Amino acid sequence: GTNTEERFFSAFRTPNAGLPEWFYGIRKSSSSDDAKGIDAYAVVAIGEMPIQIKSTIGGMLEFNKRRPGNKITVVVVRKWFSAEEIIAITIERLKRQRSIQRMLEEGMPT
Repeated sequence: GTNTEERFFSAFRTPNAGLPEWFYGIRKSSSSDDAKGIDAYAVVAIGEMPIQIKSTIGGMLEFNKRRPGNKITVVVVRKWFSAEEIIAITIERLKRQRSIQRMLEEGMPT
């Protein structure tokens, strides 16, 4: 919900020296993108990667089931996660999504 999304955005407003050089930041999506299931965009070296923020694993699974084959990175933010954990999980999910996209682009099996 809204509180989960606010915690996500708040985490990225916290100064963090450990971010990879390819990661430039996070921006909120427009209301029209939000209606398509995109809550945020990661601004990265290859452009912008869409993100959906969920508070539970079940919510993530349901989102992916309703949108098979989408290129939206889903980040689960549990209420007990620290800002550092939210950032670390987001970076790992973005790396994984980019790897999958690269394999598909190169015609490799996933």
